[in-house]
Amino acid sequence: MKRINQAMQGVLSALLALLGFGSCDKIGADEYGSPYLEYQVKGQVTDKEGNPIEGIRVTVENETYGFSVNQDNMWKHSFADTVYTDADGRFASHEIEAGYIHGKIFFEDIDGPANGSFLPDFANLENLEQKQIEDKDGWYNGKFEVNVQQELEREEDKAGITARR
Repeated sequence: MKRINQAMQGVLSALLALLGFGSCDKIGADEYGSPYLEYQVKGQVTDKEGNPIEGIRVTVENETYGFSVNQDNMWKHSFADTVYTDADGRFASHEIEAGYIHGKIFFEDIDGPANGSFLPDFANLENLEQKQIEDKDGWYNGKFEVNVQQELEREEDKAGITARR
């Protein structure tokens, strides 16, 4: 009886192995992962008259949310990239890899009165112009450029409006 059970187990194991290998083909491949894309934020910061502002700190913040496998725990991944405007008021962030374009971009005058004192401001990335510059391939959804033209208000302009009221 023991020999029959062992023989039966051997035959079933061989059969299962053949069925397993027989179901594999080269037509498709299983991929595990999440769709992602790359993007870079570029733009220019000016005052209300259109003059470029040098030395503005530009911070791109991206937050990605997800759930654990059993759906009972939510996680959050935050990323921030900080760059500064040049003499022409232009800036370009580093390339950011994310599941989608989401987050905020903050503008802050950190040099005080050197280039004029400007009030901080922000913009939502998803509301800005997005241009696809590389096609998608598999899980990769492509590369995008997010363009920003931001006008900052001078502190003294805001103070003058408040004082006149």
